[in-house]
Amino acid sequence: LKRDYEQFEEEKATAEEKSALVYQKKKTMVMERKQKKEQKEEAEKHLRLQDQLKSMKKEHFLWQLYNIENDIVKTTEELETDKRSREGVIEELENYEHEASKKKKEQAKYLKEVMLREKKITEKSNKLDKTVSVFFLHFQF
Repeated sequence: LKRDYEQFEEEKATAEEKSALVYQKKKTMVMERKQKKEQKEEAEKHLRLQDQLKSMKKEHFLWQLYNIENDIVKTTEELETDKRSREGVIEELENYEHEASKKKKEQAKYLKEVMLREKKITEKSNKLDKTVSVFFLHFQF
């Protein structure tokens, strides 16, 4: 029975070794599975965050484009307003220049009339002086 006992003892030890190996393999597999699951979750989280980052970048660029477009529209409107204002000022300037031209012509007309009147006054004054001097020359007392 000793031999049987030793054989059973060896079989027991072998079975325990196999059992320990199987247990260790199973434990390793469970840990590997758990590690793979964690890696998968980490990879999915990374992809999700990358998608979120892309989405946020896209949203940020769209917001920037929207603001640029608004600035363009605002600047264009201001430019149009400034152009209309400038046209109004130019038109007003032209009106004033036309008015000034009319006034200069009118002034020239009045100056010409003043000179003609002064000439007549001078002529009449000279004529009167001649008449008075002739009168005094003829009737000297």
